[in-house]
Amino acid sequence: MKMYIPLGKGAYFNFQGAQQIGTLWSLDCFLNNDGTMSINVPASGNVGMINFPADIWFELKFEVDFNTNTWKLFKDGTLALEFQSATNVVASIDLFPTDGDSEFWVDDVSYQYTPYVVSGTNASAYYIDINKGLAGQDRGVTGTIKNLGTNAITSFDVAFDYNGSTLNETVSGVNIPSLGEHEVSFNGMTTLAAGNKAISLTVSNVNGNGGDDNATDDTKSLNINPVLPAAGKVVVGEEGTGTWCQWCPRGAVAMDRMAADFDGYFAGIAVHNGDPMVVDVYDQGMGTKISGYPSALVDRGADIDPGVIDGDFMQRITEAPDAVLTNGASLDDDTTSIAISVTTTFNQNITGDWRLVCVLTEDGIQRDSTGYAQSNAYANNSNGPMGGYENLPSKVPASQMVYDHVARAISPSFEGTANTFGASVNSGTDVTKVFYFKKGGLWNLSKMHVVAMLIEPSGRVNNASYSTLDAALANGFTSGESITGVETPIQPDDAFGLFPNPTNQTAIVKSVEQVSEIIVTDITGKVVYRDNQAWEGFYQISKDKTGTGVFLISLFGEEKQILNTQKLVVY
Repeated sequence: MKMYIPLGKGAYFNFQGAQQIGTLWSLDCFLNNDGTMSINVPASGNVGMINFPADIWFELKFEVDFNTNTWKLFKDGTLALEFQSATNVVASIDLFPTDGDSEFWVDDVSYQYTPYVVSGTNASAYYIDINKGLAGQDRGVTGTIKNLGTNAITSFDVAFDYNGSTLNETVSGVNIPSLGEHEVSFNGMTTLAAGNKAISLTVSNVNGNGGDDNATDDTKSLNINPVLPAAGKVVVGEEGTGTWCQWCPRGAVAMDRMAADFDGYFAGIAVHNGDPMVVDVYDQGMGTKISGYPSALVDRGADIDPGVIDGDFMQRITEAPDAVLTNGASLDDDTTSIAISVTTTFNQNITGDWRLVCVLTEDGIQRDSTGYAQSNAYANNSNGPMGGYENLPSKVPASQMVYDHVARAISPSFEGTANTFGASVNSGTDVTKVFYFKKGGLWNLSKMHVVAMLIEPSGRVNNASYSTLDAALANGFTSGESITGVETPIQPDDAFGLFPNPTNQTAIVKSVEQVSEIIVTDITGKVVYRDNQAWEGFYQISKDKTGTGVFLISLFGEEKQILNTQKLVVY
């Protein structure tokens, strides 16, 4: 097809893998307003980026061999990109504008299909799965062999070659039918190397007979060019999410994937909204940066869909930071107060309003109560696969949910304190700042992480540190100037909570301390509801007990001392 995109504008299209639109994607093509075109495919994410011209017609052509899973992209007749797709099928092309920057024309759309003629015995090297990563990371390799013949395949040898090293496997005792597939996991790992280098998968000795009837598809070759990370660089991904948000499993899956793929280079933070895990000051700050849920910020850049967080990460991880951050920590004797030291080692001279922010996150949060049940738009595979959520109900019970990367506290604020480091700092200088946190009653310190963010005058995160709290404790505490001077207080999830608020049905009150009496009053002070049964944890107040209006919820302890008062709006 031919396309025309005005200068400063963008376009988008995708290939659908099923006849029902929106259930299976084979490819996403983002033509950005800066003149770059990014190709994303399932499982691999971004497989390449090329440039396109503005204000003139240009031609795009995809040439796909579905038998060998070989995809080629030509621009104006020249091969620009070669890749593979985990969804190796095309049902339709879907073109639409994604936002206000989209403006494009399409013409001369055509396609041609050539049926395949099946041979007798034919094993094809079909798919190479080497988990994408950064140069220097070790990765496991799997390869998929497809039977493109009429005869069953019972044994074969397979080799994976990359950067001068080879992994070999012999497979026997299988029975791969015609057009069937078999996945082989190689023993050993391969180390990703910097530079554009070929990888290949070769199948041989099919059914013990050496070659097969079609040698043209015995080897699959691709080029990979792992990104070389800048020294000492850590990229921060902040995700706006909530248990009420039916699309937010997409963000949870993306954050888990990034944490697994880029351990040590990516600091993921799930900033909750409207649920028991909310940290108000963090949620409010995040709300000024995003337009909906789920959303993500990479190093506090543009608001993006968390499903495509990989692209922004890959760009930022290559940008050399102006300083490297190191975490240290100490606990008081009863582990209720946490002191975090962040030592910033500058390798460039800096001037202006640079700031430092510290965040504590927690993994493995599971609470068997209503507010922790996750809404799920991917139930029954109604919106395609999503990391297992397609096998869960539309309201995933709290007992089945485990939340990771959850922001527990932020200090001193979302933006940080102005001029944290003074007017300027010279290269080669170490500056240590100290943050104090009051431990929440429900925190599991063994599953907590420390994230420190160095924020430029522009508001972007220049660099970060990321470590477990245990690792920070092992590093030891370094004395320095306190950022806040006082402990950051316990957040709502850790002491008291009231959600959803406002509500038009039922509100859930939370207390980690035992409550002997709960009293609800209206704005005139009239008691509209009272219960003196002792409880702790979670308590439900339904609309039929209060009616509509503005109310005060007061909690009292065993000695009738007031524990907490919160305002509730019922409509």
